[in-house]
Amino acid sequence: MAQLYSEERQFQKALRTVEEAVRVSSVAQDATLLFMSQKVQVTLALAANDINLALTVVDRFNSPELYSQYPVRQVRAKGLEYEVALAAGLTSRAEWTMVEGIRLMRQHHLHEALGRALVDYSDFKLKSNRYLEAKALSEQALNLDSVAADRQTSNAAHFNHAIAEIYLGHVRNGKEEVEQTFKGLAGQTELLNFLPEYIAALNSAGDLDTSIRTAALQRKIEFETALYHAKDKSELQGQINNYSHLSELKAVEALNVRKQSEVWLSLAAISAIGLIGLTALYRRSRFVNQKLEESNRQLFTASNRDLLTGLFNRRYVENYVSRLLATQKDFSSPTQAKCGLVLLIDIDNFKQVNDTYGHGVGDHVLQVTAARLMALFREDDIVTRWGGEEFLVILPSTEASEACDIITRLLCAMYTGPIQLNNALLDVTISVGCCCLRLRLKDRELNWEEVVNLADQSLYLAKQTGKNMGYALTDAADVTAAEIAQGIRINRDANRIELLAVYGGSVELCNR
Repeated sequence: MAQLYSEERQFQKALRTVEEAVRVSSVAQDATLLFMSQKVQVTLALAANDINLALTVVDRFNSPELYSQYPVRQVRAKGLEYEVALAAGLTSRAEWTMVEGIRLMRQHHLHEALGRALVDYSDFKLKSNRYLEAKALSEQALNLDSVAADRQTSNAAHFNHAIAEIYLGHVRNGKEEVEQTFKGLAGQTELLNFLPEYIAALNSAGDLDTSIRTAALQRKIEFETALYHAKDKSELQGQINNYSHLSELKAVEALNVRKQSEVWLSLAAISAIGLIGLTALYRRSRFVNQKLEESNRQLFTASNRDLLTGLFNRRYVENYVSRLLATQKDFSSPTQAKCGLVLLIDIDNFKQVNDTYGHGVGDHVLQVTAARLMALFREDDIVTRWGGEEFLVILPSTEASEACDIITRLLCAMYTGPIQLNNALLDVTISVGCCCLRLRLKDRELNWEEVVNLADQSLYLAKQTGKNMGYALTDAADVTAAEIAQGIRINRDANRIELLAVYGGSVELCNR
């Protein structure tokens, strides 16, 4: 719900909502939940431009108890502190924090995070006009195997290296590297992230021809993106047509950059009526842009969010999974095959809650559960209301070996304290079913629908076993597709799968 408030720019409501998660984790003395809650609090404070609150929260990250069992959290904390310091204009603190974070990444051998941090640090150097240092940092990132294997990070590193080259006077080399980088981008939307900086570098180097063509491409993509998002809104059609004409006018203006002296002479001849017309056109352009942005935001929220809890819905998850699996094609190795988890979570005895207290209380229980889930997981994890009292979570970069720890934290997070009703306190528990996102069988890999089905079977087993517990299917390498289709119980009884059970914090190896 806090995320939904944030998207609607109701930041104070969002901050009040996330305070519930901070309070629960503090009372329960759960360092993991507290850390996750404070991360969300920092993100919301930045979105609300409440820099003082953001600084206050990141200062709490220095508490030793937050890192006693999980020192890697300190790396994540440094990343947040870097963002806050930049937002506060504390460039010295930002740079010191980045250097310290990189040191910790090297210490803990976090190669993937190190690659992204080096790219971010090269961004910082570019913005500080320290081009030689930016180039060196980009080269360090490109020398990492983890960066070479990550298309997005690799593209960013190559782009930063190319921009540094252009500013250093090696324009031809920089342009060639940029063009090669653009060929590896996933689509036009990703291209928009790079074009403004490329245009600025070209202008600085005096290459106006390439700058003009690139600026025209940028406006074309911006218009096509807006058109795509608003195509189902018939009431916006007139505004879209106006936006198209305005984009063409802006392209014409860009083509006149090389002839600035002629433009100024022409402007001198414009009448007062012409100036008024240009002013009106500019205001109309701003109005259309604002309306399109607002409509696109509302359309995205309506089609991809659950209105009660503010979580993503099934439609968003299906699109997300298709994109995720399309970018992860090689899962032949055992390590890769166990990367990513899918969890199905169900509120225990929810029908009894509705029957006893009414559907209004049931809705409140769903909202509190959603808030606690959002506080527990990372920003790149996908938390969804799957239907009714059931939630689905996708952890795309989590190893199968972490499944039991995650289920344990889930059970504890829901049982940290009762939910406050008008005249009563309500204890709520959950049951959890978990399966690897890319589960490799003996003869093939399972598809998305089959993975969700196995997570659902694991959840059902937890419900039947006693509730307030979870099962995690972490390995099925010795099972064929035909055998796994017989059901999780049969394979468990035949000792063909690795099924882990979590009972209120304790873990048992049921099979294998």
